[in-house]
Amino acid sequence: MKAARLHTFGTDFVIEEVPTPTPGPGQVLIRVAGAGACHSDLHIKSGEVQGVVLPHSRARERRLGRVVRRRR
Repeated sequence: MKAARLHTFGTDFVIEEVPTPTPGPGQVLIRVAGAGACHSDLHIKSGEVQGVVLPHSRARERRLGRVVRRRR
């Protein structure tokens, strides 16, 4: 699957291949069709947010997609 990842503060997020996760009990896997960015992403990118571990993947909010795998 693809993910937007940040490797160095002050640079752009890059789109790269990462392993597809397996849903745990009560979780679903969603194929994302679209995603937005918010002001927090800009603060993370600039290094203003404490405790962010690199590489960092954007995976917080504003996602649109469909469920492709479900685990009950």
